[in-house]
Amino acid sequence: MWAECRFVDHVNDIAVLGSPDDQDLAQEARRYAALTQAVSPVPIAQAPGRGPGWLLGLDGQWGRCAVQHLGGGLWISDAATGIAPGMSGSPILTADGAAIGVVSVSGGTEGEMRTEGGPNPRLTWHLPAGLLSVMLRR
Repeated sequence: MWAECRFVDHVNDIAVLGSPDDQDLAQEARRYAALTQAVSPVPIAQAPGRGPGWLLGLDGQWGRCAVQHLGGGLWISDAATGIAPGMSGSPILTADGAAIGVVSVSGGTEGEMRTEGGPNPRLTWHLPAGLLSVMLRR
């Protein structure tokens, strides 16, 4: 599977991928389109200053948490599934299912679980405005 990297942030461990050029890589672009049309996208939304959220645990189950930001990254607390090494890149969702951030775990040992952590990248804060203008929930 081919994709074009549209944006990468090495510090916050975020990447945005898009379709390969459909002129130079027509077959790869068709495969990318087939893959992305087979799934429902998760909308991106502004994070609430404080509110309920959802985390995807290492076991593939969603668990409730609380999220908060003070103008920058997201802080997670009361994570029912826990926050553990290996969860970096997992989405942080609002109660209604919109993506507001991604988990960023540094350090820790295998099997270590925490119920709070941060700061985690907040999508509307850490992604470029040009990308957000086409990705934000309207």
